[in-house]
Amino acid sequence: MIRSTKTDFASGPLKHTEIPTDMAIQGDGYFQVQRGNHTMLTRAGNFQISPIGQLTTTDGYPVLSEDGDNIVINPDGNNWEMTPSGNISQDGNLFKLAIVRPTSTNELVKAGENLFTSKSQPLPVDPADRKVLQGYLEQSGVRPTQELTELIETERVFEANVNMIHFQDEVLGSLISSVLKT
Repeated sequence: MIRSTKTDFASGPLKHTEIPTDMAIQGDGYFQVQRGNHTMLTRAGNFQISPIGQLTTTDGYPVLSEDGDNIVINPDGNNWEMTPSGNISQDGNLFKLAIVRPTSTNELVKAGENLFTSKSQPLPVDPADRKVLQGYLEQSGVRPTQELTELIETERVFEANVNMIHFQDEVLGSLISSVLKT
């Protein structure tokens, strides 16, 4: 039986990168980014700072604050800091990362480039429930060894079914040949 592909939205393991612009959400939540005229959701926190100081995804999409504004870090200013609740501060400026959760993962639609759209308005994650780790990235939850093993098992079952059909075809052909001879 052919089954459809299903996305597993469970959190993946975290990897410590020590890169200050890498951010990972521990638990529920998605970062909001701007792609064209659309607000998208992502858990991919491998951000970078553009030459004009904008916090962006690796594809150049601006990361949004709770107010829906682009987050701009002054490249000529003092070092910036991030709190575990997702607040970025620099030289007296405070940006609160827009961290939201959909009402249900069934509401999420893949948009490519590690981005999702939500069929309904996502809800902001309460600041007390946020846990954003700076210098970490969330890894994929896919286990390649397990998936490859399951693929090999499926291929062998398919091959066994094809051999069984071929054997039944030969038996049926022999039976028809013997009936026609008599």
